[in-house]
Amino acid sequence: MPYVARGFGELGLAASLSDGAIPGLLVAPLQVADDAPAAVPVDTARRPRWEHDGQDVEATGGVRVQEVAHGGLLERQAGVGADGLGLGQERPHRRHDGLADPGRGRSEARVEGRGMGGERVLHRRDQASQGRGEHDRTRYRRLPVTAPKPARRVPLAHLPTPLEPADRLGAALGLGPGTLWVKRDDCTGLAGGGNKARKLEYLCGEALQQGCDTLVTGGGRQSNHVRMTAAAANRLGLACAVVLAGDAAARPTGNVVLDHLLGAELVWGGDLDYYGTEAAIVAESERLRAEGRRPYAMPVGGASVTGELAYVEGARELEAQLRDAAGPDAAGRAVVVVADGSGGTHAGLVAGLGDHGRVLGVDVGTRPDLSEQVPAKAAEVAAAAGLRPPLGTCRLDRERFGDGYGAPTAGCREALDLAARLEGLVLDPVYTGKAMAGLVAAVREGGLGADVPIVFLHTGGMPALFASRYAAWIAERP
Repeated sequence: MPYVARGFGELGLAASLSDGAIPGLLVAPLQVADDAPAAVPVDTARRPRWEHDGQDVEATGGVRVQEVAHGGLLERQAGVGADGLGLGQERPHRRHDGLADPGRGRSEARVEGRGMGGERVLHRRDQASQGRGEHDRTRYRRLPVTAPKPARRVPLAHLPTPLEPADRLGAALGLGPGTLWVKRDDCTGLAGGGNKARKLEYLCGEALQQGCDTLVTGGGRQSNHVRMTAAAANRLGLACAVVLAGDAAARPTGNVVLDHLLGAELVWGGDLDYYGTEAAIVAESERLRAEGRRPYAMPVGGASVTGELAYVEGARELEAQLRDAAGPDAAGRAVVVVADGSGGTHAGLVAGLGDHGRVLGVDVGTRPDLSEQVPAKAAEVAAAAGLRPPLGTCRLDRERFGDGYGAPTAGCREALDLAARLEGLVLDPVYTGKAMAGLVAAVREGGLGADVPIVFLHTGGMPALFASRYAAWIAERP
């Protein structure tokens, strides 16, 4: 199954704008559903009532697959401007920790031989790509709409995750009480938790629908998505093969220890960039298919329309919590700050909130064309969820990743210390530490105003702190 977005047809999505109906995610690529969709009710708080109702399907290992409806529309009201983070010329990504300079772009990969422990080693050839973006924000309201065909999902995550105030950290940044919040998607439970558990509910649901027996994905050496995919496969009685950029170490640390513990088949790809890793996932899937297996290929980070639907639901969950904790005005204006690796979580949040101005992504140095991919993916997932295209322009901070993916930076270290010592909140040096560094910089530079609620999305990643690369760095207290 194709997993890099190249159009609705290849993704198994269809859009028909006549009469306002938008059929959504299909049960298989190019298989059109004939049943009529149902209407979605809207409550007086301007929020659709999304219920995990109804139909379960037996899955491998006795796990049940649940149908979840999607729907809703966004309608622009009178234009309302907003302060936001101005975006300058983006910097090229630099090579680091097994992910080569993504500016070198798309790659082809093939199996070359075997490394330590019998892991396969890949070789690559590459070509080129790039991107950039800005932002603005407009108020919107939700309207009832005909719901598309439900996407099926398997329960893997502990939901809803907590929303907590971070007033001590906020005060250190000059913010008033009730301004800074943390959405604890590190508490999803699966193999240590993290945001990927939400996506895997949808991705694994689709894999089971298609009769697949092996999950195939990939990422950087300290990929949280790889760890959690291996755990999800075990929960569902599936096999799992993963491509990791870099070479096998004599002594695995951090997430790689858990990858081994979870029993994933590890394929070390060598000096792969982002698109080289995606090409290697395709190559591994083709190898497994030739052996008679039924692989389900997931992109890096689970960043497909199927996976991104999870954060449409996540955005609604967050808005409901903010409404209860801080009132409807805060719920309708809050800006979410999130680490951007593959861009899928960012895109799903934008689709769910309906406005690019309400999500600030902080590039962690993996994908070279984020500023092109995030808005494209946000529009695709909005259509799949029965939503209008998001308003505004993509907000993306590309100044925090230092020398490349996983590179230690002074800003990241400050962010780790602030969160840990003021809130007891443990972040990681690869993803969330960089995202918090972006939040701190945006507040100090005026890109995030004190009058707008700010939500930091904690996407997990603690195992990376125990990678040998960061142990001495953390031990050297500033």
